[in-house]
Amino acid sequence: MDRHLALRVLGVGVVLLAAEAFTRSGLTQPQYVPYASTVLERIGQLLTSTEFLAQLWVTIKAWLAGLALATIVGTALGFAIGLSVFARRSSQSLFDLVRPIPSVALIPLGVLVLGQGLGLKITLAVYGAAWPMLYNVAAAMREMDKVQIETADIFRIGALRKFTRVFLPSTLPYISTGIRVASPIALIIVISVEMLGGARAGLGVWLLEVNEGAGRADLVFAGTAIAGLLGALSNWLLAVAERRVLRWHPAHRKAAAARA
Repeated sequence: MDRHLALRVLGVGVVLLAAEAFTRSGLTQPQYVPYASTVLERIGQLLTSTEFLAQLWVTIKAWLAGLALATIVGTALGFAIGLSVFARRSSQSLFDLVRPIPSVALIPLGVLVLGQGLGLKITLAVYGAAWPMLYNVAAAMREMDKVQIETADIFRIGALRKFTRVFLPSTLPYISTGIRVASPIALIIVISVEMLGGARAGLGVWLLEVNEGAGRADLVFAGTAIAGLLGALSNWLLAVAERRVLRWHPAHRKAAAARA
């Protein structure tokens, strides 16, 4: 087993043992804070429940759609702002005004305009998750080597080829980082909208039902843990994809050499 992976597994094991010891210490009541072992058992049961998996899949679809659109929108705006001084200066005040507004605060307005369906979840996920993409790409464009751009201009390289051969390779590491930052943001927003926006299905709706209807703290903890596992899995998959796609990047070459 890889040393880094072994350390991560060990860390998770220590946390689980500590949680089990705490929940069995008598400092908490099982009906409010269930035993860690009970939560693990419920997680296994939920992951084999077709009813729960159907609810989870509703959330996953909205999350992936929102993340994909946020990547496209944020990257496109980042390139536009990075390439144009006028666009950057003219949009700065608007972004400073709009960006601090939490996505959750827009749920009532979104319900009025878009209703309570899939469109609301995707729209607010795009709104919240596009910002890391936008700022990462814009920062990458500002930090680009000017010699590369000037060389492309001297040789009169076309706009499309200039984009694919100069701009895109320089910004790919920033785009990758932006996606990894945006992914959990989109997931959090989708679940929040399901809980607060009157959705009819999804993990957020399921969590509300088992909490308010059945009062099952063990299922609430298990469902919340599954949401966390989903975010951790997506981060791991994105990191693996990043290492494969950007293996030419100096940072990844150094990391690969260190692991070897």
